[in-house]
Amino acid sequence: LLSGFLTEITARSEAEGKDNSNEAKVEAPEGEDDMLAGFFNEISSKPENSDTAAVSKSSVDPSSEQETKQENVLTEKYTNQDLGDGRTQVERLLSSHYEWKNLNPYAVFQLDIDATEEDIKYRYKKLSLKVHPDRLRGVENAREAFEEVKNAYLRLTDESQRKTTILHIENATDEAKKERRKLILKGTKETDLPSMEDFIKVKVMKHFAEIERMRRISDKNMKAYNARDKMQETEEKEKIQKFQEFDKNWSEEDRRDKRIGNWRDFQVEPESKK
Repeated sequence: LLSGFLTEITARSEAEGKDNSNEAKVEAPEGEDDMLAGFFNEISSKPENSDTAAVSKSSVDPSSEQETKQENVLTEKYTNQDLGDGRTQVERLLSSHYEWKNLNPYAVFQLDIDATEEDIKYRYKKLSLKVHPDRLRGVENAREAFEEVKNAYLRLTDESQRKTTILHIENATDEAKKERRKLILKGTKETDLPSMEDFIKVKVMKHFAEIERMRRISDKNMKAYNARDKMQETEEKEKIQKFQEFDKNWSEEDRRDKRIGNWRDFQVEPESKK
């Protein structure tokens, strides 16, 4: 499933960039065991700009931004952003491989990491109203789209999860810049590559997909470990139970043998006295 998602991203990037150069090659991952390592070796196109945000604002110094940022203030660029109608949002939120695309809650909300808490609350109200199933009775899967918005809001309003998400986006942004710089140093023309913003977006998606892949592997291993541990515990209990039964039976037989021996001794003893 993830392999198909990454292949789709690569194919879309290649299709949108046919007006540039096709000299560089893009390779999709070969299998799930290495599904992200082969996401692509280099990007050969220059895709159109999209509204899907969640890109680190590297042009602003993080420390100074943190000092001046006011969480209780709405940002004009987000309040004025055109989100389209409800049907459009349902299609976006439930597009192919959405379970991977929506791992980044900022992407679900079409916000960058510079969004304030008020921006997040405002965007949740706007999106939740647009895709609410009561308003879109004739739209299939509106409820599912609403749940995607709700889940993203829960992650962004949890301070710990929001900080972790921002950290992941910033790390992926740094990796994207380094990767793009290496491609240019190796001879790839900058005009043959997507814009820095689009390059970062793909890298961020890959980063979140890799985290989710590792989480699933960890969960699978943990379940296998717990199952094995439970099996060993059951086997140990059975061994103890068998031992206790054996000990009980042995004790009963030993006591019976002693009783029989004592009775025999009682019968024999009077005769010996005669």
